[in-house]
Amino acid sequence: MARHGDPHVARLRSIQIVAALPHPEGECIAWPRLGSTGYGRAVYKGKSYQAHRLVWEQQVGSIPVGLELDHLCCNRACVNTAHLEPVTGTENKRRRWARWWARQEEA
Repeated sequence: MARHGDPHVARLRSIQIVAALPHPEGECIAWPRLGSTGYGRAVYKGKSYQAHRLVWEQQVGSIPVGLELDHLCCNRACVNTAHLEPVTGTENKRRRWARWWARQEEA
């Protein structure tokens, strides 16, 4: 049982609170603490995780084995589960390149 003031429980609650914040439908929920790659970072039980993965697992459930989460909004800091989709690594890379090429053509 968690003791009062347990930092692990406090961190999980902060994940739940951020994920539950009201936001206009369709908008990103940007995680406030970012890692060097631009992904939101969260610490849980002394270990650092990508925040979107923790929020997904808390709000939706486990990420299927062999899949990763694609940010449909292209915002690595976003933890809005409506903006995330479990896909294979190959599909995630294909989409990333397709988005990159689309941006190049716009320029």
